[in-house]
Amino acid sequence: MGKHLQLQRLPVVSGHTILHIGDDVRFSGSFAVYSGRFGNRPTLRIGNRVFIGSNVTVTCNQEVVIEDDVLIASNCRISDYDGHPSSLEKRISKGAPDPEDIRPVRIRKGAWIGCGSHIFKGVTIGAGSIVGANSVVTHDVPAYCVVAGSPARVVKTASRFQRGELRDNCIRRGGLNTSGRSEENSNASACS
Repeated sequence: MGKHLQLQRLPVVSGHTILHIGDDVRFSGSFAVYSGRFGNRPTLRIGNRVFIGSNVTVTCNQEVVIEDDVLIASNCRISDYDGHPSSLEKRISKGAPDPEDIRPVRIRKGAWIGCGSHIFKGVTIGAGSIVGANSVVTHDVPAYCVVAGSPARVVKTASRFQRGELRDNCIRRGGLNTSGRSEENSNASACS
């Protein structure tokens, strides 16, 4: 648990998800985390300076990562699992899902998730991107763009100037090392 946590209400945590919460995180209302009976150590990681609006639900059966400086508006759903196995036989028998039915979700540094959006399993939202209100995101979102719709599609990309400005903000906040890559994951830069 980081420093300066702000809660308007106590979150609901159902299941065995491990929570890591960074500094200066603000929960603006009801927040719920659910995990199922499968998965060894489901983990929700919330970075520094994250804002999470009211009535946000995270379903975490493997891993959900919300990096630094992310904004999540009200009424959003983030899930690394569909809620049931994809196999008809397993659904009928109430069996455990196949491993490919559960895939981690990552929301990169500085992204903004609009009100009422749904982020589904296996999705990475790129650094500095914006997800329009009520969007349904089923595929990765590139860095520094705007997506909207159901399913979400790229409707705008940031200009070179805007990408540079966003990158400079990341550097000022200490999010980049000297290689220009995110310190947490050098293979997928949070601010490049």
